[in-house]
Amino acid sequence: MQIAAEEEHKLSEVTLKLRVTEDELQKATLRAGNFEERVEILERAIDETGENLAATDQRYNEATEREIEAEEKIEFLLDQLKELVTRYVTSWYCKQCSLTELIDNYCYNNYIEDWIKIME
Repeated sequence: MQIAAEEEHKLSEVTLKLRVTEDELQKATLRAGNFEERVEILERAIDETGENLAATDQRYNEATEREIEAEEKIEFLLDQLKELVTRYVTSWYCKQCSLTELIDNYCYNNYIEDWIKIME
């Protein structure tokens, strides 16, 4: 009877260990399922981030191209502006020379007319 009691006690201990192990296995299985879901979520996030990065890189390249075009346009317009300013200054200088010559001629002619009047 003693042996039966010991065997029954061992059986209850093993049964208890079995239940504890089954509970731990069930918890571990649930955690593993949660981790698998989390891995799927993280993989999707990584994929989305990669797609966003590729799109951002594309937009960056397009912006760089637009910036280069804008710089070329600015350089072209500055060259045109320099040319126009040069033409304007040259034209203005020529007009000033012409005006100066006209004034000098007018003054000279008036001086001659005045001198002729005095001599008469």
